[in-house]
Amino acid sequence: MIAAAGQLTLAPAEPPSHVRVAVGQSEQIYLEALLVAIAADPANEIVGSARDGPDALALIRQALPDVVVLEPELAGLDGHEIVRAIERDGLSTAVVMLASGAERQRPYEALGSGARAYLTRPASHEAVHAAIAAAAAGGTLIDERLHDRVIGEMRRRMHGGQPTLDPLTEAILSLLADDLVVVEVAERLEVCETTVKSRLRALYRLLDVHTPNGVVARALREQLIV
Repeated sequence: MIAAAGQLTLAPAEPPSHVRVAVGQSEQIYLEALLVAIAADPANEIVGSARDGPDALALIRQALPDVVVLEPELAGLDGHEIVRAIERDGLSTAVVMLASGAERQRPYEALGSGARAYLTRPASHEAVHAAIAAAAAGGTLIDERLHDRVIGEMRRRMHGGQPTLDPLTEAILSLLADDLVVVEVAERLEVCETTVKSRLRALYRLLDVHTPNGVVARALREQLIV
């Protein structure tokens, strides 16, 4: 059911010793296998599971897990929509996507929206543990089988392709370019300060910079904003 997979990891050296984990997976057979895989790491505490999108989001809001492992294709509210809802609500839960083969085309969308890790089935116990640990520690993990696709999409968007940003990220960049600080941006856009910071962290990774001023300068050079 769950077999070996490689991954590329960018994470702090010391993952948390205790991680509260929730799961959103529609197929019972995969849900059971995933719960076994997660529980095999003694650092993980499973706080609940759901089999559709609305129930998964309700579970996240109620249990406030450190990490949620989501299937992108959940019914009612898919994994990508749940990522955006977590960002919008300013929740601290980190998202690990565990996708089927059909969803291998969408890792850039998930990571760009705020997911911390992206794996595809089949995934080994070790890969699942590594993704949860990386996400809980504030790092990023990408299934090795998707590495070329993600990097290629980044390059396409930044060199010769048409860069695209979601409206919220574009608005954040534009306000930063007007010399507003993070708290002022959050107030102006009526979103949580955590959401603004999360989008900035994603931009740091995408643009290879480390400060809000650096993000603005690089975004202007790449014509992500005008």
